[in-house]
Amino acid sequence: MSAFYDQASLVVVPSGYKSGKIYAQKPLTTDGQLTFTRASNATRIGPDGLIEKVRTNLLRYSQDFGNAIWGSFTGGTASAPVVTINNATAPDGTVTADTIVFNTGAGTTSSDRSVIYQDITISAGTYTSSLYARVTSGTGQLLFRGPNGSAYTTANLTTAWQRFDSVEIALSGTSNIEIGLRRGLVNEPINSSVTVEIWGAQMEVSDFGPTDYIATTTAAVSVGPVSGLPRLDYPTLGQSGSCPRLLLEPQRTNLVLYSEQFNNAWWVGAGSIVANTAISPSGYQDADTGNNVYPSSGIGDSTTIHTASIFAKANPSGASTLQLGMNRYAFGDFITCTFNLATGTAGAVTTGGTASSASAKIENYGNGWYRCSITGIASTSAGTLSFNPQNNCYIWGAQVEAGAYATSYIPTLSTSVTRVIDRFTKLSISSLINSQEGTLFVEMAALDSLMGTSILSLSDGSPNNNLYIGYTATTNQISSVFATGGVVQAVFNTTAFNVTQSNKIAVSYKANDLKMYVNGTLVGSDTSATMPAAGTLNEFSSDFGQGSFPLYANISQALIFPTALTATQLAELTTL
Repeated sequence: MSAFYDQASLVVVPSGYKSGKIYAQKPLTTDGQLTFTRASNATRIGPDGLIEKVRTNLLRYSQDFGNAIWGSFTGGTASAPVVTINNATAPDGTVTADTIVFNTGAGTTSSDRSVIYQDITISAGTYTSSLYARVTSGTGQLLFRGPNGSAYTTANLTTAWQRFDSVEIALSGTSNIEIGLRRGLVNEPINSSVTVEIWGAQMEVSDFGPTDYIATTTAAVSVGPVSGLPRLDYPTLGQSGSCPRLLLEPQRTNLVLYSEQFNNAWWVGAGSIVANTAISPSGYQDADTGNNVYPSSGIGDSTTIHTASIFAKANPSGASTLQLGMNRYAFGDFITCTFNLATGTAGAVTTGGTASSASAKIENYGNGWYRCSITGIASTSAGTLSFNPQNNCYIWGAQVEAGAYATSYIPTLSTSVTRVIDRFTKLSISSLINSQEGTLFVEMAALDSLMGTSILSLSDGSPNNNLYIGYTATTNQISSVFATGGVVQAVFNTTAFNVTQSNKIAVSYKANDLKMYVNGTLVGSDTSATMPAAGTLNEFSSDFGQGSFPLYANISQALIFPTALTATQLAELTTL
């Protein structure tokens, strides 16, 4: 392959990236930087095989308790907290921990308090607040309270750094985190004054405890596949290869609320929910045990094709099957399927009433976890759709989306969440694209065989002059089209094909000589093609004419050549 890399004018192998950019291996200049867009957070499969979500520390100035964003409550006989910033060595080895003296004086009522706090606006959900703390000598106690605003947590301090946390359900609105001393409480601290060193305050969406600390200053900080960051997605166990692929997906909305918190606003039938009983596909202990649960409200339009999915794992002390259903409640219209979590197989799909277009799928995510999904139209009558996972197995990550297949997981709290389309483009690169002779090569896999027309193209930004490689709608074919001046010069199509596997595809072009190869085999050729004028093709993008037929795929590599490769070279380049 090295010889081909030397001949190519543009080589993109997903590896280097930053917000809004995908870097090419060649050229190593701005000409090789592709512009990437996705105006929303997302998830991906990381190199460890776990689902990586966006994590956010919602607190500001998480290491600077002397900043004005941290207010203070002082009452009764208490003294105002005294903060000395950057006065001690923090758990990470830097001198960024603050020393704070809290003193409630001689008072004994709840009015006698000395605390610092930070106000924060949040959505309804379960949050974990956390803080690193220690005393300068001996032992002591400190009170700590999260966004629920109810009982304080007592932190028993020693001279060793410890991380203390509080998990609380909170309502939408403005809340706060409090740290300090207060008398007259049931869990009143044993000391009326304490000198502490504190560092690393964090508040995050979590019902299972704190995740790795994220430092902040003027604003909340998010890490992971944040808005505008390309997703380098790694294969799950059911897919081939081990290298990352650039994931490009359509816009989808998860209609399920509290997608991981089944003990929060879900209806429970015969059985119960036990929260955080197993390690989920995210690597945290946030999977629940559940039986016969429904979202608290209807989901979506019953007359539209939907896909319902959930991650499930056999419970060693209980069930090894999951029954998953979509239905129009109380109208007898339903789609159900039973999944065997011991063998990783999906049973027959059952429909009732006017439900139609039903199918099921199970995907292996490792460590005993499977993503189980059903697709169909729950009813031909207007109404709302319900979603029902059953059977007391481990469950996590519920999703219902309008569409014919399940896309990457979209976490939710009290509202539905939309992940926006992934797209890349590179404009004005006529220096890298030879309009009169060249080759376009891509190794990619379609997201699903049920997706519509989806293409990768070289063009002038319009359908008039272009070369594209893509998937044709509903026929499970790989196709290529070349057009000059609005006139189609050639169309090549494979026979029915496994488009969801990783395929190597190349199309070469020059006057009176077009060829398409897929996986080492010639698919089609043409000897009467006219080329566009020099400099006409100057855009490389994951769609066609800047918006039509966007590409939904996993891309392993893409190359542009300024010359038409020979038949021998095309066969070698595309052989799996």
